Amino acid sequence: MIADNLETESWVRVACVVEIPEGNGTCTAFEGTSIAVFNADGVFYVIGDSCTHAVTSLSEGDFYEDIRGW
Repeated sequence: MIADNLETESWVRVACVVEIPEGNGTCTAFEGTSIAVFNADGVFYVIGDSCTHAVTSLSEGDFYEDIRGW
């Protein structure tokens, strides 16, 4: 979540930091939606877990450094 761009901040715990080692991701759900959570050098990123062109889970794929450029 980029708090600077939000009118109201709202944080929801979806996983523990120790559950997602650096360079890895996991899938969890929030309000019925599957989300992928990635740990890139200690910084966490969250995105919808569905890859629309391959119809697969993003969290089950390989993790690349350039994921932050999405």
